Amino acid sequence: MPKPPEHEIEVFNRALELPVPEQAAYLAGACAGDVALCLRVEELLRVQEQAGGFLARPGNKVAPRFRRQ
Repeated sequence: MPKPPEHEIEVFNRALELPVPEQAAYLAGACAGDVALCLRVEELLRVQEQAGGFLARPGNKVAPRFRRQ
């Protein structure tokens, strides 16, 4: 999978900092009519939301029973 363009990453990261109700308005301005960019970032936001912070939790707290003794 190719790395997203730097601008796409910046727009995504900034959108993540906003409350969900404000993200659409931000994307409309940040994407400046670039529909493809807007769709890509919206998809990334959806995936992030579905993940629910899964990757933010330390592994030893997620499944401590699998730690080696």
